[in-house]
Amino acid sequence: KEKTLDSKKQKMEHKEKTEKKKSKIEQYTGKLRTLEDTKKNIDAINKLYKLNSENKQKKNDNLLKILASIEVLGTAYENLRPNTGILTQGTDIQDSPDDLTIKKLEKIIKNLKEGKFQWSPIKRVMIPKPGKKTLRPLGIPNFTDKLVQEGLRMILNSIYEPIFQEYEVNF
Repeated sequence: KEKTLDSKKQKMEHKEKTEKKKSKIEQYTGKLRTLEDTKKNIDAINKLYKLNSENKQKKNDNLLKILASIEVLGTAYENLRPNTGILTQGTDIQDSPDDLTIKKLEKIIKNLKEGKFQWSPIKRVMIPKPGKKTLRPLGIPNFTDKLVQEGLRMILNSIYEPIFQEYEVNF
């Protein structure tokens, strides 16, 4: 019961800190929007999507420039923020979504642009397999890594979604 109470308390504290932080992040991401509205307003990613829709053989370049922007990483944060899984800490206890500031975002961007960004080691935990008594490994990255991964996911989706869209099957 103590773990459940601690978890609920941690989630509530995270929610409160996130609400306070909204005004800081809004400087760069504009008024906080729904996920769909946010995706529509990322010009660079929209342009990538459009170009890859028109030419499925297109060679994409300058992807690092797109990733290393306040707009993309700010939107990545907005995509991650509702997920309570971002509270699970990786190997660095100092790296938390509650500690994200504009200054920290700018530092991440600087490291990406200069080629100095380093992925952190993954925290490995064993979790039970559903319906079985055996365990399976699960890797938990630090928050900064989650943020950059989400930015990369957004970019890669805009490249590959148009290519595979014609093969999509609805069930």
